[in-house]
Amino acid sequence: MKVFEIFGYKPEAPEVDYDMHDDLMYFMNADPEFYRHTYYPFQHKVYAHCDKDKEVSPKAFKNVVIKAFEEYKKKFPIKELSENLSENDIKEICEKLQSQEINHYHEFKTKRADEKKK
Repeated sequence: MKVFEIFGYKPEAPEVDYDMHDDLMYFMNADPEFYRHTYYPFQHKVYAHCDKDKEVSPKAFKNVVIKAFEEYKKKFPIKELSENLSENDIKEICEKLQSQEINHYHEFKTKRADEKKK
């Protein structure tokens, strides 16, 4: 028996010392395999949805985020990583991605409209 078990003390699990949300989002865009096979096709579906003037919910990103985390864990087996993302983490990452993609979409459309005017 260990000393901390006698007194009922449970050591805290080590945590990652970086922003997991931002790192996962960077991975989604920077990893060539994940981007090419998963994120890029999903991005085009989002943009096609926007072209039809339909709103894209952050919930639409959930499966991509979960898949990205699974791939991330395989590529970077860091012992401090939790087995799964919490629902709150998934929600926050989805909201960030949705905002990022909608902004990219509008910037692209604005740039394209400006080029057509010239």
